[in-house]
Amino acid sequence: MLNRHEFSGKGRSKALPSVLIVDDDIMIRNSMKSMIKKVLNKLNLEMQILEGSTGFDLIDMVNDDVDNKIKIIFTDENMPVCEGSDAIRMISDIKKQNNIKIVSITAVDDLNYIMKILKSGADEVLPKPIHIKTIERIIMNSMME
Repeated sequence: MLNRHEFSGKGRSKALPSVLIVDDDIMIRNSMKSMIKKVLNKLNLEMQILEGSTGFDLIDMVNDDVDNKIKIIFTDENMPVCEGSDAIRMISDIKKQNNIKIVSITAVDDLNYIMKILKSGADEVLPKPIHIKTIERIIMNSMME
């Protein structure tokens, strides 16, 4: 399932940089989307919010992003069919070329598991639940790069 939502902290719509949320749980995607919208409003930034529910959605959306608009990806690690780290590994060349920040989210608190995710190419691994201050930090840092 691929969803595209434009959200502008300023109320305008145009070709915007994007943040991609990938999680098989719609409630988590909706929660992340809500927090990202609040952060964008607070920072007075404009970004398009994209959603996917599988690792294959992540791969497809990054491959289809011919204008290199995706700047940040928040992805769940544990998803059916294609784990987040597998999807990250499959887009590693595009990630480097387009300077995409990838944040993997997991409920697993095991160092070996976290190292596996980082080795796949994730820039950061965050424990669930995600806090709005963490999202704000990631978006602010990404916009400064």
